[in-house]
Amino acid sequence: SPNFSCQRMVEEYYDQLYAPAHRAWILDSANGFAKVRERTRWNRQVEHAWSNIRFVDFGPDPGKAVFAGSAGPLEVTIDLAGLKPEDVRVEAVVGSVAAGGELHKTQVLNLAVVRQEGASAVFSRSFVPPQTGRVGYAVRVSPSHFEDPLTRPCYPLLKWA
Repeated sequence: SPNFSCQRMVEEYYDQLYAPAHRAWILDSANGFAKVRERTRWNRQVEHAWSNIRFVDFGPDPGKAVFAGSAGPLEVTIDLAGLKPEDVRVEAVVGSVAAGGELHKTQVLNLAVVRQEGASAVFSRSFVPPQTGRVGYAVRVSPSHFEDPLTRPCYPLLKWA
């Protein structure tokens, strides 16, 4: 069958694996591996600062019930321990709160930096609950130095609040 031939398999390997790997090698080896050296320097800087990163504040509190279909704020202030806001990825995991307190039917929302306050940065976005009932969230911060979030590495460096 033409759909299951070795020719098709070799073409897919080439298109999906070998050609992209070759293009990545060309980009990474340019200028004496400058891009790789910069990423290594950045990784060391993040690893050195990571234990000092801390969540400072959550707010503002909506102060009243937030109804399905109306926006409520998600905001967090994080002491970045000398890192820049673009060095981290801040996400809120939002979902329904079950009887035991755990989150169900979750979705991940990226929070954008809105301002810098000394060594801390404020990350925020509005959120519209898709349903009524108890809604909760947890916030996580991870290193982010990669353009494509689908190919970014899964770091052991992750903090939750």
